[in-house]
Amino acid sequence: MDAKAWFNLSLFNTPRAGEYFEYLVQGIDPLWSLTDCKARVVEVRDETHDTKTFVLRPNARWQGFEPGQQLHITLTINGVQQTRTFTISSTPYEWKQQGTIALTVKRVPNGRVTGWMHDHLSAGTVVTLSQASGDFVLPKEPEGAIAYFAAGSGITPIASQLGKLSACKMPVPATLLYFARSEQDYIFGAELKALAQAHKRFTLHTIAADGGHP
Repeated sequence: MDAKAWFNLSLFNTPRAGEYFEYLVQGIDPLWSLTDCKARVVEVRDETHDTKTFVLRPNARWQGFEPGQQLHITLTINGVQQTRTFTISSTPYEWKQQGTIALTVKRVPNGRVTGWMHDHLSAGTVVTLSQASGDFVLPKEPEGAIAYFAAGSGITPIASQLGKLSACKMPVPATLLYFARSEQDYIFGAELKALAQAHKRFTLHTIAADGGHP
């Protein structure tokens, strides 16, 4: 053990002094952290019978994202930390203007984490987030037409990108081919239909396995 670790252990009962102060800070407010990105759940919305959107307000340590990127969320479930990866479904404008981001999560049959989130993750809960990452992002200056293909919850990164394109008045043509099991399984179905009505440059094609349409 080096001298620094010995000093910290003697003074703070831990080889890393930051852990001691982290415990004190979170005792004041669970959202505060000296080391981690924390976020408080501020809203939970039902999207379909098996999909929910969790709106989160990260603390100041979180650095933002580009549409299409993902992050890791860490939850404590029955005393054990569990980490899963989800794509951000909201737009950077919501983050900049309201300080919130959204994760849209489909319940996985027998899924330990997604099931717990649907049943127990509620407004006021504090979770741990990673920084956003991923290369599925829009170019800074889109050129040419964009074609999207999505099925089920795969719509989440595309919804974020379409939201940004819409905010920029759809600078390039975009087409989305979206597959779902039934009319009721289209995540963001109403929002996508409204987007297609608002922008002539956006074309929406939906294909439901049962032959229905949104």
